[in-house]
Amino acid sequence: MRRGDQLNLRWEKVDFQRDVIYVPNSKTGKDYGVPMNEDFRNTLLTLRSESNNSDFVFINPKTKKPYTDLKKAFGTACRMAGIRDLHWHDLRHTFGTSSQRRVAVRPRLRH
Repeated sequence: MRRGDQLNLRWEKVDFQRDVIYVPNSKTGKDYGVPMNEDFRNTLLTLRSESNNSDFVFINPKTKKPYTDLKKAFGTACRMAGIRDLHWHDLRHTFGTSSQRRVAVRPRLRH
């Protein structure tokens, strides 16, 4: 999923019955499915219980509005972990590289 897809994700697109997130494709107008593993599903269930009926999955607890950017928080997390020169988009590439042996990845990356 692209960063914008993540930040704008709404609960109506999360299907806990099928363990799939349906992401709108801004280029084609059609949703594509992204499977959830058990850990991510459990994390989303926790977020759901704490969401205060927000339509959005990822909300800022201070403003109660969806996040618009994660650069500062991501940079802080990387710095605290001792990671240098890592950008949010690099995570898509890491996912693609580590997953290519296990499944057909290209549809999930939208490349």
